[in-house]
Amino acid sequence: RVLDHYGRIDILVLNAGISQRARAGDTELAVDRRIMDVDYFGTIALAKATLPHLKRRQSGRIVVISSVMGKVGTPLRSAYAAAKHALHGFYDSLRAEVFEEGIGVTVICPGYVQTQVSRNALTGDGTPHNQMDANTARGLTAEEFARRALRAIAAGRDEVWIGGRKEILAVYLNRFFPRLFRKIVRRVNTT
Repeated sequence: RVLDHYGRIDILVLNAGISQRARAGDTELAVDRRIMDVDYFGTIALAKATLPHLKRRQSGRIVVISSVMGKVGTPLRSAYAAAKHALHGFYDSLRAEVFEEGIGVTVICPGYVQTQVSRNALTGDGTPHNQMDANTARGLTAEEFARRALRAIAAGRDEVWIGGRKEILAVYLNRFFPRLFRKIVRRVNTT
């Protein structure tokens, strides 16, 4: 329908997801599967559906909204972090595969953004969390996140982390001081 209406796709933004607020051992496997279906398989299904068009045009950009959780893991987010980590593997590989065909891939990793993500997050039995997390409430506004994301897309960035100091510091700590990060994350309040 998009192609029928507009005639082409220049940028495909894949921004769907369900978060989680439960310990791994307390989360039903059906909840893990649902999160993977939406957060991972949903994005790759749309990307694969769009690829033939982008390849014919030899241009375009696929933008996937991942999360800082694609770079780190914290308590109460096991399935969510797994889905976001999977996005990085898939889209890093896809970026290398389609580069010569003029197609770009941008992975955007938000930290805390003032959205309904925590209210809609799934608990261990699949019911909504129905609470606004303090960190989410203090996060970037959706408008500020969108401004930064648009700049990264326009610049053709492969990957960008958009968030507050704590989230960005967590990515660097995990990368360069993983042992220290693991020690800190065990004590952090993630809700």
